[in-house]
Amino acid sequence: MLALTFSLVTLGSPSVGLPEVSIGSAHAEHTSATTMPVMVYGAADLGSLDLELSFNPAVVTVNSITAGDFDITVTNLEETATGFIKILAFQAANPGLNGTVVLAQVTLGAVGAVNATTPLNITVNRMTDATPLCCNLSHTITNGSFTVIPSAATPTPMPTATPSPENGGGGLLFSLAVDSDGDGYSDHYERLTGSDPHDPCDPDPTCSACRASREERLPVGATPGASPRSTPVPSRKPPTPVPVFEPASPSVVPKPVLKVLPPPQIKMVILIAGILLSGLVVFALLHRWRKQR
Repeated sequence: MLALTFSLVTLGSPSVGLPEVSIGSAHAEHTSATTMPVMVYGAADLGSLDLELSFNPAVVTVNSITAGDFDITVTNLEETATGFIKILAFQAANPGLNGTVVLAQVTLGAVGAVNATTPLNITVNRMTDATPLCCNLSHTITNGSFTVIPSAATPTPMPTATPSPENGGGGLLFSLAVDSDGDGYSDHYERLTGSDPHDPCDPDPTCSACRASREERLPVGATPGASPRSTPVPSRKPPTPVPVFEPASPSVVPKPVLKVLPPPQIKMVILIAGILLSGLVVFALLHRWRKQR
């Protein structure tokens, strides 16, 4: 968002007789913006105005345009990068405009180098009255200019004297050498540097005033500057060693004597056993049959 800056706008003076289309001259700081109007002076039953505003796009750009006194205002900013914009305004329901008329408010942004300048030239395509015939109106044109100016320096605030309580009648005595906390730095200096003028340890905690204030706050029997320290207590007994238990070696699991046959061999043994069992049954039946005969 562009910051608005103070700008000086010089508007043209109205001419006698013909209406005058005018834009003033202005300046702004680099990357800042200013708003100035496009005016019509001495208008008489003004119904419409169609114009172009041209400029050097390396020095200034048009950020925005707002409508003025006309019922309807149409703007075209598509050619801003090439150096011109278009404004068309006309009356619709209301009668024609008279006297001093604001066509539009144009916001100009400074993009050029410091001290760069460009003319602001107006070209009127058509200017008509508000009659049904829309008769063309003769007119004059006053162009303007735009200049990029240096940034204004920020003023340095002057220090303000602090009233001292050490006044001796007849008014306040303003002194810049009052040292309320006795630390060797005046109250005025401490206020300027941000330290506390009533704290002797600010800004120098090693000064005599700070040490004196600390001694006043020490408890009874305390030694200034001494800090309590803890005395290590020697150990009476050596630490008892903790026995380390080693895990027993794992016992050896004996291997099975019988060899487990793989599945195909088991099937073969079962088949042979079945055949032998069947043979025994058949043999027993034959033996019994022979004995009966």
